[in-house]
Amino acid sequence: MFFFKENRKNSFRKESNGNFDPFFDHKKRARRRLVGSIIFAILILFFVNFFFKETPNLLVEEVTLEISEESLMQKEIVKEFKNLEQLMGRNITEEDINTLKKIEKKRWVLKTEFFLTKEKIKNLKEKFKKEGHRSALKMKKIGDINVYYLVLGPYDQLTAEKLRTQLITRGIKVDINRL
Repeated sequence: MFFFKENRKNSFRKESNGNFDPFFDHKKRARRRLVGSIIFAILILFFVNFFFKETPNLLVEEVTLEISEESLMQKEIVKEFKNLEQLMGRNITEEDINTLKKIEKKRWVLKTEFFLTKEKIKNLKEKFKKEGHRSALKMKKIGDINVYYLVLGPYDQLTAEKLRTQLITRGIKVDINRL
């Protein structure tokens, strides 16, 4: 190349101690290569930083999909319907649908365990009232002893079963009954 013409006259340069260096040309080329590679590395660093520093949000806009609750509920109903058909082993008739509708009505109550003292049952009734559950205090005579219990509800079957599970985990013995 014309930039780096070798000057044969200066191919042996004198060192400070007065000796000539026979590898002066090689050292000169090595320095140029070193400086060039450092400049190249710095340029690559700037270009990489420029192109890859941007976050993906700037390149692609967010896409949100909204699925209506109605379509989700329809899918759940169809899924439950198919599960019921598999469980029953036959097609579901109008009579079966009417029976299912009756089950969903609020015809279920929860009865607590029996208590001998009225104070304990009143405390439990207050707890249920604070939690928003409707309860009625009932008394039953067993032999000569009066026992007290609470009736919670009425609830639909699903709610009654969930509440029963919650109360049992809290240590309150509860039975579920149909009206």
